[in-house]
Amino acid sequence: MISTEKPLRARQSLQSSPRSPFPPGKWGLVGILVLLWKGWSYWLLNRMQHSGESLPVSALYRGGDMEYYPLINAVGQLQWGEFALWEKLETGVGAFPWVSVSFHGLLERFLGIHGFWVADGLVTIAYYSLMTLVLRAFGLGLGWEIGLAGLLTTGVIGGVLAEVSDVIFNHLSQIPSAAFNRLLLVLLIGLGCILSYVTVRFTALGSRRNQWFRLAIAAMALTFPVLFSSVVIPFWGGRIPRPFVTELFWLFQLGSLAALFVQRERYVGHWRIWAGLGISFSLLLQGDFHSAVVLAIANSTVMICLCWQLRQQSGQQRACIQGIGVSFLAAMVTSIPFWIQRSLANPDATTRLGVFPVDRGHLLFLPSELPYYLLVGLLLWGWFLGLAGDRSAQSRRGLGLIAILSVAACFALPISTVILGQTVQIYQFFDRFLRVMGFGLVIYGSYGLRQLFQRVQPEGLPQRWRAIGLATGLALALLFPFREAQALVSNGQHVRADFPEWQALPDYRHNFNALVAELAKPEYHSAKVLGTLDVQVYAWWVTFQNGASYLPEAPLTTVSDREIEARLLSFCKLLNLSPQAFVGLINRSYTNLFWLGHGKYQASRAYTYAPLSDYFPAVQQQIGRTGLLNSLSVALPISEQRRLLETYWQTPGPTGSNSKLESSKLENSKLDSPRLDIIVLTQDASLQGASPIDPDFELTYENPAFRLWRRKALNSP
Repeated sequence: MISTEKPLRARQSLQSSPRSPFPPGKWGLVGILVLLWKGWSYWLLNRMQHSGESLPVSALYRGGDMEYYPLINAVGQLQWGEFALWEKLETGVGAFPWVSVSFHGLLERFLGIHGFWVADGLVTIAYYSLMTLVLRAFGLGLGWEIGLAGLLTTGVIGGVLAEVSDVIFNHLSQIPSAAFNRLLLVLLIGLGCILSYVTVRFTALGSRRNQWFRLAIAAMALTFPVLFSSVVIPFWGGRIPRPFVTELFWLFQLGSLAALFVQRERYVGHWRIWAGLGISFSLLLQGDFHSAVVLAIANSTVMICLCWQLRQQSGQQRACIQGIGVSFLAAMVTSIPFWIQRSLANPDATTRLGVFPVDRGHLLFLPSELPYYLLVGLLLWGWFLGLAGDRSAQSRRGLGLIAILSVAACFALPISTVILGQTVQIYQFFDRFLRVMGFGLVIYGSYGLRQLFQRVQPEGLPQRWRAIGLATGLALALLFPFREAQALVSNGQHVRADFPEWQALPDYRHNFNALVAELAKPEYHSAKVLGTLDVQVYAWWVTFQNGASYLPEAPLTTVSDREIEARLLSFCKLLNLSPQAFVGLINRSYTNLFWLGHGKYQASRAYTYAPLSDYFPAVQQQIGRTGLLNSLSVALPISEQRRLLETYWQTPGPTGSNSKLESSKLENSKLDSPRLDIIVLTQDASLQGASPIDPDFELTYENPAFRLWRRKALNSP
């Protein structure tokens, strides 16, 4: 058993550690109001500028991918199976982990649509609170942890870095990439040589040591703005569930890890910290696989380091080993629902989520030299801080933990592929690497600034400068959320305007609100099943109208690939698409990603569903222009197009005024006739001229973006 007896100093530290993450007195209230402004700024501004818009529509535009909203609603209703198909409701088990969408789902269940804005406020406060605990574990001190956590939560640090990066990058964008890479390499080599010389000659330099340190600072001041100008550091975002919710699991994990490693004298013998490490890893695994891979490598490294460093202290080492056991046990127990879910899910769903095999003999690494330049630059900065900064053991361990995390994030892709023999959505590894780099910049920058202030103003900053700094921080904490919210509020396009077909729809938001108003009329109240290829209409109908869909959403449905294809083909037959129009539709990215295969038909340098020879020459050239990170680049092989077209020819269309579609056969298997009440088609090029040929459907509404058909027999007794 782990000892519960602690030294007096550790016991006193634990008694004081649960202090509030907010400043005392009125400033604590100000801090809460600023955080609520961050969480609710979009909702408040949207209500002012779109006063007639329904809250469900506003929820779709709050930022991020609204494709997860039907899953959020289903998990809130404790539906673990199919949630979109009328005939299949609550059958099967979904493959997408539930834990990261549960919070919004449960609040929506009890509060309705208001659960979304309530959740946004609560998650923002939770993010700030966890961030203060993480920064406290790194030993930054009360003032630093409150200030930095506030600036990170409200997006000030990320926004300022993005602005500086834009300014510098605009001046450097004319430099050819090869020359730019050589410039970075020269700067990093020069900085490394300077630090190596100072390290080797540290004692002999004597009074000249400060001159060399100034030279190193000048080299860093030149190198780092150039180095980080070519990337945008993603700190936190509003996309549900990742990273808006899953970053809470990341901070929970990081705080536990920092407490055990940076402040091991205090916490290595506390089983609650070890249990928190295991529980947070389990949550992270279920919400953000790529971050979990990074932390798995970092956790293993830290555990080995702790056991080695405590080898001379048998009692502490024994407590550490017992703590590792507690951590593993906590992780295994709390991840049991996840493994049960994975074992019961349809095996086709894993492929649709983008999982693909990798040859262990051909390692995959993050592409280009840039990630490794960023890593080397950050490590050199940490090396410099170790030489010139605080030489305490706690500070050095903090620097070391950031180094471990950075290396783990950089090489998480090759390590995971060797161990697992497969991978998924490679671009996510690069995103997690940048997040770790951003957090490392914050920690290293905080260590450096703290040391600088202590040397320049050892008695502390004058009250006037503190007031100016506080006022500036508050102003920026109000400004950046406003700018972010205003960009969302002013969006009049489709939420997924990254697809050209939907981007081209005129005045989409206005026309979508008009469609919502039309569907609220009494003649549609008995409609249950919607047929559409517009994912925004689908998400609104299934999430907020408790409706069902004729077409399942490929990445989240529980049904097989065969049934997804059969429903898509029968829907296209109902729309009377010609063979040429059908082939054109299934080759469009939005059809493939949402209604056919999602990541199944990935076509990039990392992986193709079929041999390269099975693609048309133009597609082969397109694949050649992709990189390892283009995991959502999809294309249908020639053989798959032929197979689907042959099946489309054999799929019977509706006959007469039959109120249901006839059953179709796909690969000699019967698919029951699905229910379909209303059809909504967008007026874009991909569906030009398409309309249902079943005479039982009548056109009841039309605007510049949509056409709506209703079954005539919908209100019949």
